[in-house]
Amino acid sequence: MKINYKEIFLLVIIIMCYSCEKQKSINYFDNTEHITESELFFTDKKAILGRVFNIDVYDSLVILQHNLDEYAFSFIHSVNGELLAKWGSKGHGPNEYVQILGDFDVYKGKLVFLDNTKHINFVPIAEVIHQQTNFNIDREPYPYIADFRPMRIVLMNDSIKIALGGFEKGRFGIFSSHRILNCPYDYPFNYKEIQGIYRGSVFQSRMKTNQLENRFVLSMLSSDIFEIYQLTDTTVERIFISPYKHIPTIWKKGNRYTINYARSVAGITGMAVTENYICFTYSSQSYEEAVQSSLYSNEILFYDWNGNKVKKVILPFSIGRFCLDDNYIYGLRTEGEETCIYRFKMN
Repeated sequence: MKINYKEIFLLVIIIMCYSCEKQKSINYFDNTEHITESELFFTDKKAILGRVFNIDVYDSLVILQHNLDEYAFSFIHSVNGELLAKWGSKGHGPNEYVQILGDFDVYKGKLVFLDNTKHINFVPIAEVIHQQTNFNIDREPYPYIADFRPMRIVLMNDSIKIALGGFEKGRFGIFSSHRILNCPYDYPFNYKEIQGIYRGSVFQSRMKTNQLENRFVLSMLSSDIFEIYQLTDTTVERIFISPYKHIPTIWKKGNRYTINYARSVAGITGMAVTENYICFTYSSQSYEEAVQSSLYSNEILFYDWNGNKVKKVILPFSIGRFCLDDNYIYGLRTEGEETCIYRFKMN
């Protein structure tokens, strides 16, 4: 039999190219772990929460942010799954809110979130858990002007804050008290059709912090893009950007541009962090396809805070929003009329 070296060489090249493409993919990992067991940690069968759209773990608490309930937040003991407290009632009275904006964070033992009066609120969690009624909530105004419009703010330290939203210049906003600082970084791609403050409303992102390392991570919706930044004094440096393959696809609807969800990848659908890891759920389907299954996923991608791939964890079933600590992954699922939280013991 005559050996066709040209065909063999071509086959080797194709295999090498395919291997390189897989290595570049955000969800390709050499190290994969399977978790086979799960535990129903909490269900709202007796205390209906409505749609839970944010979950995080702090100290010995799992904190939920939700709507369609009298309160905005629930606090669950992370060991026994006991509902310890609900807080954040709607209204115009003391310690009540007409509207709570965006996701929450925890900073130095305080629940941190924005309200509709352009203030950052700092709520002492210990007082909430002990169900005290008379305690002080610190409220700090933040800058909001024509070309600087924050919609999500995280604290890097007692002074520096990072914001997502609509900004005339820069990928994000940086400010200290009311002093707006220069952001030296722009979006990793450019659409000339969308400029200035409108970029932030079209190309939306999520943001999480690692206060121990003075770092924060941004992930962009409808893409496989995430970026890691380092804060030194008042200077922000981008230390990593993922080798992305998918950017959001836009189209014009009426007089404005928006994401074309049928032609854009679902991409990074969820994000959670610890001091050691940045974790994502990801879908290679179009956003329009993935939303049919509520953007659920049974794969969690673990990166370190330098952007290095660590491992892919495969869960026994799919979850939506999630968070994690050193021992467990906590994942949300809707089952019938119930909101359920499952937890998965990590190896």
